[in-house]
Amino acid sequence: MIKRILIALAGIAMSLSALAAKPANVLVIIVDDLGYGDLSCQGSTEIITPNIDRLAASGIRFTDGYVTSPQCGPSRAGLISGVMQDRFGYNDIINQHGLPPKSVLLTLPEQMKALGYVTGMAGKWHVGYKNPEYVHPPEENNAPWLRGFDFVNIHDSGMSHFYSYSEIGAEWNLWRGIDNRYLRKRENEREPSHIESMDPDVYMTDYLTDEACAFIRRHQQEPWFFYLSYNAPHTPMVAKKGTMAKYAHLSGTRRVLATMMDSLDEGIGKVVEEIRATGQAENTLIWFLSDNGGETPHNGSVNVPLAGRKGHLFEGGIRVPFIVAFPGTLSAGQVESEPISSLDILPTSMALAHAASIPEIYDGHNVLPWLQGQVDCPNEELFWSFQGNYVLRQGDFKLVRSKRRDVKTVDGRTVPGHFASNIRENPGEDPDFPLESAERLKLLNERLDQRIAQMHDDQKLLKPFYTPEFQQSVEARKAERAQLRLLDGQWLRIDFEQVNTEARVAADRLMPPMTGGYYSKGSRIVDGVSGNGLRLKRGSMTIGKSSSTSELKSTDPGLTYLWLRLEGRPDGTATVLDMTDNTRPIEASSPGYRLQFNRECILQLAIKTSDGQARTHVFESLGALPLNQWQFIALRFDDKHKATVTVLSQGDTSRDRSVVAANSESFQLSAKRAYTGAMLPRVGSNATGKGNFLEGSIDEIGFARTGGADAAVFEVFRKTQE
Repeated sequence: MIKRILIALAGIAMSLSALAAKPANVLVIIVDDLGYGDLSCQGSTEIITPNIDRLAASGIRFTDGYVTSPQCGPSRAGLISGVMQDRFGYNDIINQHGLPPKSVLLTLPEQMKALGYVTGMAGKWHVGYKNPEYVHPPEENNAPWLRGFDFVNIHDSGMSHFYSYSEIGAEWNLWRGIDNRYLRKRENEREPSHIESMDPDVYMTDYLTDEACAFIRRHQQEPWFFYLSYNAPHTPMVAKKGTMAKYAHLSGTRRVLATMMDSLDEGIGKVVEEIRATGQAENTLIWFLSDNGGETPHNGSVNVPLAGRKGHLFEGGIRVPFIVAFPGTLSAGQVESEPISSLDILPTSMALAHAASIPEIYDGHNVLPWLQGQVDCPNEELFWSFQGNYVLRQGDFKLVRSKRRDVKTVDGRTVPGHFASNIRENPGEDPDFPLESAERLKLLNERLDQRIAQMHDDQKLLKPFYTPEFQQSVEARKAERAQLRLLDGQWLRIDFEQVNTEARVAADRLMPPMTGGYYSKGSRIVDGVSGNGLRLKRGSMTIGKSSSTSELKSTDPGLTYLWLRLEGRPDGTATVLDMTDNTRPIEASSPGYRLQFNRECILQLAIKTSDGQARTHVFESLGALPLNQWQFIALRFDDKHKATVTVLSQGDTSRDRSVVAANSESFQLSAKRAYTGAMLPRVGSNATGKGNFLEGSIDEIGFARTGGADAAVFEVFRKTQE
């Protein structure tokens, strides 16, 4: 009898002990646009990341870690929803319907909250809310505090300045046309509010780190889930003050990136130390990954040895640094070459929280049994869909079906848009080593067709449905943006800022080039990123199309044309193109030039030379140009100081060179005056020097409307350049 009582008491004690044991915490650390080769544990010798390296050494680092999209928004939507996002119509940041309602699926934080966890996030959301960059559905499906997070401290859009509350950060956000103040909702609050003020010297990477550490301290006695969503090292490239010396051996944007990564690594080290210091190290599962591959042309990242970058469905866009650590449960120091997906985070976290079952709607797997050596890797097949491009990985074989023709290998060779390979043997997707088995290729194509068809069927069930009134308003907004007139009856101004990268680096920060196209709509200046104007970027011209900014391609680097509907005001001079400081008359301006309409609607070129002389030439022979009609205008300078303007209408479709000659006028600039490369772009030369000018080669600046119907007009003009 006594023995039975002792056994019973022991059983009760064990039960009480089990009840007292707190379920494991889950921390997801996601960073932004990190290059595959930009961690020292990934092989980098330029960027040193000791804290992330220690995290990898304490757990498992994956060589084949994947996200669901090569772009921030859809990638994060896939992670948060646990579903390949295009199944519910979230194709990219522009073409998307937001998250499905709760009646369709519960997000990762909603599932964890239902399992008794307190949930929180800090940093970049970008899964849809009220971001004015895009058309989003109602907030109840997309606001993070309504989709499972108890604590929220976020910026909503895709980008945020790293000194958001400084004067320079406010100017940058104004330039972007986005209200990017942080929103905070504390655990005991029902609604969020904007953080109206903050120390302007607070560096946002540090701020997000501190928010995560404070959450971990507050909830150390209860199970928690936290989503730490850093915006580094996404543009704008801004390093913390006083931190650049460590990377003096690097230069330009690469140096800024390395310094930003230094702050990021320091922050991750602080968060992991907070977990250890509060006695939670062996009871916390930590995920670390990037949302997509490095955006190599813009943030200086490196995706070695992978082909492609952010925006591509080749490995450089979707294969990312990926680490999981769970001391005492998962082995330490392991490098795993079988694939893992960000879709696996939701079901694995649910299993860790002792969920009775995992709903079949989710695409990922509980990977703990695999990582503990109990079963084989469950990710035999992975599928991607992005902007009408598709990929299937089946075992060691990968099939890409892409419309992109600009994907390069590490050594600069072009990878075909339709390409299949043994990705295990050819991780760099070297075009010289395609998949040779016709039978295998046939099977991959058939299976990819099946996955695409299944995805479209799923969209019929999973794509969010909204009231006809709301859908009508969305369509109206899209139509309005698609038909938006560039000038809207006002004057066009294109501003430039010469970016001296090394000078900015010396000042411990690198702001993005303020090369923006703006149009004035009343008293409001709207930036070209919003789809309402023009901007020059890296020697080419971009135009907002619908609600995106799409680069206009030409067959020759440095030559870009844009049709422009001339809507200058006949009651005064309207500036079409301004390469001066534009705040003063040309005589008092900085050296440069302005292409303008005068009161008679005749084009004129105002020149201010570097020796202080000003001159205005009126292109009289071209005559008055009709307003509110589409015209093709090209302004060119040659290396003999001759300026030429060509004007063609849509009706000028003859391929005769004489048509161009009859619609062109030139005048000779004085060779005795100093025309620096910075002031007048020359053929084959770069715009360098002082003044407000676009950095890089600007051989010609022209305007033309997009569309294949204008190809004949292009040919007319281009033939004169041969």
